[in-house]
Amino acid sequence: MTSHMNAQPPATPIQILLAEDNPGDVFLIREALREQGLEYELSVVEDGEVAILSSSDWPKDRLDTAALGANCYIQKPFSLEEFMEIGAVLKELLSSTTLVPTTE
Repeated sequence: MTSHMNAQPPATPIQILLAEDNPGDVFLIREALREQGLEYELSVVEDGEVAILSSSDWPKDRLDTAALGANCYIQKPFSLEEFMEIGAVLKELLSSTTLVPTTE
């Protein structure tokens, strides 16, 4: 028998989206993940609003995401026409003055 029979398939890398504007912190996060031996793909953006798109309509899911800091929770619609309206919802979200940080 060969060792190929007992070999496990490679793990799928964890997809991580990090919103962080400090390059030093990005470096430290990469190092922390590397030290744990995690297989990951890290995408970094300097700024961002968090919008959750989910098929769940459970009130607990909405509360949990709000508690974690999400700016918006959108339930996935079932029809293609309604799904295509998500673009308008996101455009409104991005243009909302309530989500733009103040300089006070």
